[in-house]
Formats: sequence, C-alpha cells, structure tokens
Amino acid sequence: KALTLLRLFRFAKFKHAMVELESILESRGLIRAKHISTILQCVIFILIVNHVLACVTVYVGRREQQSHRTNWMDENQVTDNSWLFQYMISFNWVIAEYTPAPYPFAATNELEQALVLAIILTCLPMLGAQIGIISGTLNKMNEKTKERESVKRDLQRWLRKTKAPKALTQRVVAALDEVLRSGENPLDFREPLALDFLPTTLIQELHMVNTSDKLSIHPLFSMLMDERLEFGGRLASSFQSKVYIHGEVIFSEGRRAEGVYITTHGGFSFQPSKSENFHVKNRNSKSVHWNNESWFAELSLYLSRIHASTLTAMTYAKSLTMTYQSFIEAVHDWPAIVVAVHEYAQSFLKLYEKKSYVLESTWELPPTEWTYDSVAATQLAELLIPGTSRLHSFKVNHVPKSVDYRKLLQEDADSLNSLDDQIDEVLDQTAEFKEDSGIYDALGCQEEAKRATLSMLCLGWFVRDNYQHMTINQDRPSRLSKSTWKSIRDLLFCDEMTLDELNGLMVLLACRGICKSPDFAKIVPPRDRTRPEQVLSYAVENLQAYLPSLASLTGESYQYLGPVVDILKEFNFPQFLQGENNPHSVFLLQDGLTNQGEKVLKMCLLSQVCILCGVTGTVTLKGSLFLNEANGRCLVRALHALQQIHELDPHAVYWKYIQSRAEALNLPVMTPSHMVQARLACLTRCVEQQLAMELQDDWLHLTQKERDVLLDVFLLDGHEQKTFVFVYLPLFLANSRANHDVNLLGGLKFLVEIYDRLLQHRCLSLTGPSVMVDLSSMALVMKDVEDIPTLRKCFDFAKLVKHENGVTILLTTNSYQVLSGQLVHHTRSVDMLEQLTVQQSKLESAIRSLPLRHGRPSISHFSSESEIQEPGEPLRV
Repeated sequence: KALTLLRLFRFAKFKHAMVELESILESRGLIRAKHISTILQCVIFILIVNHVLACVTVYVGRREQQSHRTNWMDENQVTDNSWLFQYMISFNWVIAEYTPAPYPFAATNELEQALVLAIILTCLPMLGAQIGIISGTLNKMNEKTKERESVKRDLQRWLRKTKAPKALTQRVVAALDEVLRSGENPLDFREPLALDFLPTTLIQELHMVNTSDKLSIHPLFSMLMDERLEFGGRLASSFQSKVYIHGEVIFSEGRRAEGVYITTHGGFSFQPSKSENFHVKNRNSKSVHWNNESWFAELSLYLSRIHASTLTAMTYAKSLTMTYQSFIEAVHDWPAIVVAVHEYAQSFLKLYEKKSYVLESTWELPPTEWTYDSVAATQLAELLIPGTSRLHSFKVNHVPKSVDYRKLLQEDADSLNSLDDQIDEVLDQTAEFKEDSGIYDALGCQEEAKRATLSMLCLGWFVRDNYQHMTINQDRPSRLSKSTWKSIRDLLFCDEMTLDELNGLMVLLACRGICKSPDFAKIVPPRDRTRPEQVLSYAVENLQAYLPSLASLTGESYQYLGPVVDILKEFNFPQFLQGENNPHSVFLLQDGLTNQGEKVLKMCLLSQVCILCGVTGTVTLKGSLFLNEANGRCLVRALHALQQIHELDPHAVYWKYIQSRAEALNLPVMTPSHMVQARLACLTRCVEQQLAMELQDDWLHLTQKERDVLLDVFLLDGHEQKTFVFVYLPLFLANSRANHDVNLLGGLKFLVEIYDRLLQHRCLSLTGPSVMVDLSSMALVMKDVEDIPTLRKCFDFAKLVKHENGVTILLTTNSYQVLSGQLVHHTRSVDMLEQLTVQQSKLESAIRSLPLRHGRPSISHFSSESEIQEPGEPLRV
C-alpha cells in the first residue's frame, strides 16, 4: 500500500512537466497550442476526478451489498449487469450531482448519502474552477482572433486610402496573413512595459542572451560567446535580424556573397546551381527542404565568393545575417579573437581546398564536421575547454614498444637489400608514420612525413656506406662522385658512433618534421614555438607522451638527444651553408659546445646533413636528389670549416668557409668588396662560374652608396657589431634573379632600400646582437612583380612589425592590390626621387672616372685594403 501511495507523486511530476511544456510552447511562439494544451489539461482533470468518484461509488455499493444492507445497486436493479455498465451508471450519477437536473438514482443509506454530500461540497468548486479556466482560455483565443482581424482590416483600409495597386495589395495582405499565422506572430511577442524602466546595460545584456542562444548552433560563434572572453555583446551586435515571407529569396545564384546567414525560424529551400559552368562530379542539383536551424555561406567571411546556389523561404522565416565588413569591425580590437578566427579560417579553408572541386556548386552549405574540426584546431578552444584539441587523442598512458632501426644501420643487414624493403622498415618501425593512427597523417603533414622518411633512409645509407642507393635517381652529369661521397662520410665520422646513438638520431629525424606543424606547436608554450627547433627541444623534454618513438627511447639512445637538440636550436646549418647567417651563429655554436663533448658536434652535423638530404622526399624516397656533386662539394667545405671550431675564433671559421666557396668559383678574395661578392655567391646558390661572373658585373653596376650599404649588411659580424640577419634572403635573391624584369641587380638595390627603411624605424635598437628580419612575404612577390617601381609602391603599404624575435615585413591588402593592378598608387614625389637617384648614379660614375691623387679611402670596417691577407689565408674581418 505504501508503494501504491507513492504513485500519487506521479501526478505532481505530470503537473510540473505540463508547466514546462507550456513554457516551451510560449517561448517558441506557439500560443494557440499553449491554449489548447490548457483546455485539454482541464478536461483531463475533470475526467480523472469523475473517474475516481465513479469507482468509489461502485465500491461503496458493492461493500454495502456484501454487508447485506440496503444499497443503490439493489434498489436500482443493476446488480446483475456487467461491471462496465455499473461503472458507466455511477459515472453518470456523479456528473448529475454537479447539475440541478433530476436523476432517478438516490442514496439508500447513510454512507451513500455522505458520499453524495462530499461530491457536492468538494468537487463542485473544483469543477467550476476548471470550467472557468476553459472559458477564460477560449475568450483569450477569441480576443487574439479579433485582434488579428482588426490589424488586417486596418492594413486593408490604409492600402485603399493610399491607392496601392491591386497586385501589391494582395501580396501585402497575403504576407500579413502568413506572419499572423506563424509561430513568430508579433502580436504574441509584445515588449513588456517594464523594459522602459530598465537601464540600457541590462537591456543590451538581454538582447545578447537572446541572440547568443541562436548563435550557439554554430561552433565558432558559440566559442566566441563564452563569458570569459567578454566578447559576446560585440559579436551579437554585429548580426542583423531579417524577416522573409513565403517565396522570398534570401540569396540567389550569381550574386556576390556578402556574409553568413543563420536561420532561426521557418522553412527554407536550398537549390544548388544547374548552370553548366559548374563541372562538378556527383553533383546533386535537387533542392533540399528543412525547418531546422542551420547556417549558410560562411566561406564568404574569409574569401570573396559568388553564390552558386539559391536559398528561398518556404514559410514566414527569420534569419541572422552578418557581413564580412561587420565581422572585421567586431574582432578588430580583440587580438585573442583575431588569432582564433585566423586559425579557424586557415583550418576551414584547408578542408575546403581538399573538396572544393566536389562542393563548388554547394559551397554555401559545407559539412558540419568541418566547423567542429576547425574549432578544435584553435588555441582558444584548448584554453577554454582543455582537451578539445585532437592532438590529445594521440597521448599514450603506457610505455610504447621500443623502436629498433638496427636493420637500417648495420652493414651486415642483408635482409633489406631493396629500397622498397628499407622504406617499409622505416614505416613499420615508426609509429608516427602510420596511415590510420599516426600523428603525421592526422595533422595533414604527409609531405613532412616523406621528408622525414628520406632523412632516416639517408642516415642509414651514410652509416652503411651505401653510395648506390643515395645516388640511384641522380642524373649522370650532376651525380655525386664517389670521392666527394667519401669526403662527406669522413667528415661526418659515421663509423665512430654506436648503434644506440644512431638509433636516437633516427628518432630525432622522425619527430622533427611534425614540429613544423602549426597544430602540433599549439600545445607548446608561445615562447617555445617561434621556430621548429624550439618546438622540437620542448617536445624532447615534455611531450614524449604524444610521440611514441621518442617515449620508447632509453639509456644511451636518449642521453644525447637533449644536447643535440639544444645545438640545433642555436645553430642552423642550412643557413650557414648558404651564407644566410653571420659569424655570431658560429659563436653560438662554439658557446653551446663548451660543456659538451666532440660527440655532440658530430651527431649534430650528421643529423643536419641528413635533414638536408631529405628535402627531396616529396619527389622520391629512392635516393636523395639534393646531394648531387655541386651541393656535395659545398657540404664538404662547410663541414671542413666547422671541424676547426674549437681551434679558430668564430670569424675565422665563418669567413674561411665563405673564402673556400669563392675560390671554387675563381672569385678574388683580396678586398672587402670581394668578400661581399663571395657571400652573395653563397646566398644566390651560385655553383657555376658563369653565374659568378654575372654577379661581379651586377656589383659593378651598383652605386658607391649602395655598395657601402651592402658592406654594412654583409660584413658586420652580428656579435661585436650589431647588424640585421635577413631570413629568406636566398629565396629573395633567387626569385629576383629568376624575374627578368627585376634581375639580381634590382634585387640588391631593393635590399638597400629595405635596409634604409629598417634604420629609419630604429629596428636596430631591438634586443640582441643580431636582429632577425623576416623577408618571406617580400621573397614570394619578387618572382612575379612587374618592375622595381611597382615593388617600391607595394613596399610603401607594407608594415614593419617589431616583436621579441626581430622584425617581420608584412604586406597589407593595399600591397597586394598594387601588385595585382587594382590599386594605382602614383605620387610625383616618387618620380622625383627616382630621377634624383639616376642623376646621383651618373655623378658618382663621373667622379670615379677621374684620377685620384691620394688613393681611395679605406672601408670603415677594415683598417685598410692593404691589411687583406695573402691568397689562401682566411680573411680576418
């Protein structure tokens, strides 16, 4: 009986559920449905009460009958009827007690009479209350109907007075009917009078909450609306609410996309393009109908696009829209939001590029999974909700199986004779390279995986002295000679390293490529991720759980990894190889080796050479195309110079290498100008004498002022004398030479202008003996720019961004518009400066042609030209 009584609590739960249901219906604008629900509740309540009373009446009659007393069932001769007939008679009797109408049945004893009195005294008020609720609800429904008719009549009267055309009048009235019949009827959502008394801040907060609920369907906007960012109000205010009627077009094919659309109410039809201009495989041209909330044309926030589909409202509908201009204005003053949006857009565009050919005609409706994956790729998502990043799925909590590359490193390993077997061995042993579960594949770094694979193969070929496999795909004229191969192996001391040390280097080469991934770098603190070598250093110390091969190393295999990575972080061998850095980098290498043994230097150089040999892994894994004869000889000279790092000072080591490269090209090294030309030969990747002669000719066509500037650029050591180090300068000069409208001479002249601009902005005052200048954006445009004046105008709009690690030259939107011809930037002052420069060049040439009585003045960075050593000796700067 106690359990039976507990069931009575279900009625209270039902009542609470109905209240929640009415609140939901009212919030969604379904006022009529709410009224119907109220009436049904009252009717059900009356039926339940009558049902209970009818059952009690039957129970009392049968109990009195069993006690052989007079009862209503015997008196009215219903005892012999079925139980259903008895129930229906008692139900009718209970209802009759609520009305003054006579009923043939009456109470026959005291208990039955008490029951009748209880029904009349208690249930009659309850019934009256329910009937009152029903009447009040019906009156409200009638009032709403009258109000709608009144609004409609007022509109029709106004249209008649304004003499609106008949066709327009019909359309307006039909639109009003659709609005009034919809769940978003404005008559049901009138603002309360209390809002006039509330402060503006609270009203804005209410608006933000209402809008944020609708924006939360989009993962990016949901993240940006987080309270901790305090950006929700700014984002919500950038959206505009728009209303559509049946048949109205939201956007159509062929029109310019202006922003994103988020549907909040109503039904829509999405019709993909049927134009023959879209040659898309497996394209579905059928229209799609739905009533759920969604978003369209998000891609137009990041790219200039033309609509390829048409979106039409099928009912009275609402949407929130935001243009890309409003989006830019909203995030402009929020650096953290700008970074998050940039990372999200980069990830989103990468996903689109992979499927753009298939989704070209339906780009407005991309897969929903793209937005979730792109949000997970942002740093902000990881900060707000730790564990969001997909990288955490690679974290292992157990000690992985130890990697063993002995088959690739031992000379007597006969089981891996073919190249295919060696490649398979690398892929099988390295968990990071797995196609389904490897971190390279998950982060989309397949190209880096190929480079890392070839680097590991090259290490095995160096150790096993496998010249044939290293050069198998090289052309015969430029093929690496056996003598150069032997010299490289001797300078790398491959035979002096143990298998455990080489096994550790294998893992280092396997993990370095993933450190170039921006997604992987996001789990590294910002101060430790400016360069891949810094990310690698942090990963070796703290991120073994994400790199199974690294976590499996123990003992001697892991012992030297830390020191080797620290040296890689300070000294960039590829930059040294092409003269991109300065003597200060050699000083950092020398300083880093102070507390380390000779073993660390050998392992560092071996790993750097293998990384260089692996750069052609995206072309083929069968042999290195980089290590040909020309590059091999450069490697020999660089390695030979670095072998004396403990014996000579950094300046002597650096310039000895530059001098050896010049002597190989038959370039003189007697004066400071000669040394600058020698370094330029390294920077321009000059390995032929013809190119060296062209370089000398270009140098002679420079003005004396330009030569003096280049002497400062390339002869200051960056250690005792502060200077700039131009990152991506080799690419800058190579693209200049490849562009016949600019040529190497134009590239050198423009480098002088960049140097002057840096000095004007006091960039040399930044901390550090060498200020790094990132030329990557300028290097990319050098290949296709039309001429130097256009390049100069492009540079006028560029921004010099100073930061902790140096200066970055960023091209703005106006810069790219100048390059494409969309923006014509012409000022008379620029033409006058160019004319003055030409006249100055002519004047300097005329002065230099005059005979000098007292000789040429010495260069400020050298005591005099006579102090240059004899040929064959390293030049001391």
